[in-house]
Amino acid sequence: MGKVFAGLFVVFVVAVLGLDYSLTQTEPEDPQVVGLPPAPAIEPIPAYKGPHPSIISRPEETFDFPIRLGEIGPVQPLFSGPLQYPFLCNTHGSRLGQPIVDNHKGWGMPVYALGKKGEITETIIGYSKDCLIPTTARYYYKQKETGKFLPLSLADNDIDTTVINGKKIDFVVRLETGVINRYLYMIAVLKGAEETLAAPNASHWNKKLIYQFRGGVGIGYRQGKVRPNVIFKRRAEQLAQGYAVLYSSGTQTSNHYNMWVSEEVSLR
Repeated sequence: MGKVFAGLFVVFVVAVLGLDYSLTQTEPEDPQVVGLPPAPAIEPIPAYKGPHPSIISRPEETFDFPIRLGEIGPVQPLFSGPLQYPFLCNTHGSRLGQPIVDNHKGWGMPVYALGKKGEITETIIGYSKDCLIPTTARYYYKQKETGKFLPLSLADNDIDTTVINGKKIDFVVRLETGVINRYLYMIAVLKGAEETLAAPNASHWNKKLIYQFRGGVGIGYRQGKVRPNVIFKRRAEQLAQGYAVLYSSGTQTSNHYNMWVSEEVSLR
């Protein structure tokens, strides 16, 4: 069994190193993992034989939440096991730009210098093995005629409305994006009264959260993609009612099928 597992792992590593993704104009031509950090030899993971997870205590959180804009969320796991490499970044596929440089030793994926117009050049400035991005936030609004959610900066007297606590308000949503345990997350909620991106308030939140899980079957080794429309198209009605909606590529089983990782990402 160990030899079979090792063989499958080698095949998978080769596949990751040669993957060819459909790209946007701002992406490198052939995003791929080009090197691995030093790590212990891969061993088969035995079947779990411990007590039921519901009766096991979890370690105390070590990260100083909340994650602030410009900061990077927690990277090291609390209880879900060591970080997995190779790890294919999907920040580009999520239209979030390149991950930050975390090493200059050729581990992970290349990070490129940007040109004057923000385009990616051929100059490598470093590498990213953990696919991290700073936490950002942006406002979107629901357009009256189409029902689509667009960046608030594009609004032209066409913002839809919703009713919260008996009061009609603009249907404007604050969308925060960042990383937790290296996986991308998005959390959306109605813009509060008199709030700013850096100083949100919960005046239009109904104090309820919907955590949107997604299915599929994956074997890991990739970050996975997130897109705003995954939330906006599926949860527009709940957003209009004041719910907060959270989604992470780390709780989508088409990216990996490790339930310990999924639990930890959702708990954090």
